[in-house]
Amino acid sequence: MIIGRTRTGKSTIKLLLMDPRNVPDEMTLKSGTKDPQFQTFHIQQQEVALNIIDTPGLFERSNVESDIRPDEAILKGIQLCANMEITKFHAICFCVALTSGINAQDVEAIEKLIAFLGDEIMNNSCLVITHCESKDEEQRNRLKLELEQDTFFKKINPF
Repeated sequence: MIIGRTRTGKSTIKLLLMDPRNVPDEMTLKSGTKDPQFQTFHIQQQEVALNIIDTPGLFERSNVESDIRPDEAILKGIQLCANMEITKFHAICFCVALTSGINAQDVEAIEKLIAFLGDEIMNNSCLVITHCESKDEEQRNRLKLELEQDTFFKKINPF
């Protein structure tokens, strides 16, 4: 499952897994994913089927206030999709965007998802930091250290 705050690159990750040559659409402030999307990808060389749930982001944004759904409604949609298609998650990828930094909403989104899906998801969860492909190894190591020392992130730091 790919999950996180709105506009962190969740759908782009899914599209790049489908086709690494894909060029992402231009970024906008509004969320592109309205409902959880379940897709299966077959990796023929390894005889593996990869099931991905691309979820709408928490803390939605829109130009029309009535279009913005509460996080609870988004979580219920995610649960419905998960219950219909998958009984066990092999990996839960929490996405955060380097461009906006890790902020209180990111941490709150992860806390909500853990509370909603249960503490056991922490055993197979990872943090995916998006929008940092231009960083070199030294910059990535510095970011990792900053992240490990971040006041907000320390609350949820089993990653």
